Amino acid sequence: FEKFGGIMTSPNDDEYLQTSSFHHFKKRVVWVVSLAAIGIISGMIINAYQGVLESFIILAMYMPMMAATGGNTGSQAATVIIRSLSLGEIQDEDWLKIVFKEAKISFMLSLTVATLTYLKIAFLSFHALLPEGFTMNYIAFTISLAIAIQVIFSAVIGAGLPLIVRRMGGDPAIVASPAISTIVDITGLLIYFTVATYTLGIS
Repeated sequence: FEKFGGIMTSPNDDEYLQTSSFHHFKKRVVWVVSLAAIGIISGMIINAYQGVLESFIILAMYMPMMAATGGNTGSQAATVIIRSLSLGEIQDEDWLKIVFKEAKISFMLSLTVATLTYLKIAFLSFHALLPEGFTMNYIAFTISLAIAIQVIFSAVIGAGLPLIVRRMGGDPAIVASPAISTIVDITGLLIYFTVATYTLGIS
């Protein structure tokens, strides 16, 4: 569980209260600093699409939802795969079956989340200001489509990373939940703004 949470472990670790605060710091600092540095990329992506956000302020309202949905989906998939690997329920040669299974599961999840998102935006965000020529239904479709793609992509990433690490001879548990969340945050922003750019015709 410590590995999955991004905490470096040792077989000689003492119990929590018997371990010094500095030792806890050393176990956690590498992951926290590394992921914080990688997270800067998210800011760069947002800055690159600043014009999109200025034209459609409503898109900014759903960025946290996009990130949270992707992170939760990826972490769920990773947890299931790591557990199945540790119990011997799946093997390396099952990777194709696993990817297809997660793709099917995430497709059903994406339809559910996208439908609920569409209904919420279409019927409860009518007060938001939109540029002339755009309707709330069209905005709802754009955001829902982006979230649907994010759910599928995040599930495949969450399931695939542990398998890749296992294939390389490593411990799948090192693909920690914070790492997966960071990866899907970055890819989620790219998906979000790319879909918005093309569907809304923003240059």
